[in-house]
Amino acid sequence: MDDQELLEAATEFAFPVYPDGHEFVDVAALRVFVVWRSPGLWAVTDGSGGSCFDAAGVREHELLPSNRDDDFLARFRFDRAEAVRVATEVVVPAVRAVWDRRVARVKGVRS
Repeated sequence: MDDQELLEAATEFAFPVYPDGHEFVDVAALRVFVVWRSPGLWAVTDGSGGSCFDAAGVREHELLPSNRDDDFLARFRFDRAEAVRVATEVVVPAVRAVWDRRVARVKGVRS
C-alpha cells in the first residue's frame, strides 16, 4: 500500500496537543482526533466519544446519530481536509491554552 492508499483507508487521525517529551506525564492522552463518521464526513473530537467541535472550536455534546439534524451536521461535520485544518489550527491551540492555564495555576499554588 502506498502513502495515498493509506491516507484514503484511514478512519482516524490523532493530533497531539503537546509534543513528545513534554513535562506532562499523560501527554499522550492529550490529543485531538479527526474521525470518519460517514462517507465524506469527518468529526473533530476530544477522543472521549461524547464531544465534538465546530469550526470555531466550540465543543458540544455529540448527538446520537438518530438525533443529528441538518443544522448539527452543518456545524460539526467537515470534509477530511477541513476537519484536519480545524483540529490543528483551531482546536489543538485552544486545548493547549486551557492546559497551559491549568498548569500555571497548579505551579503557582505549589510555589
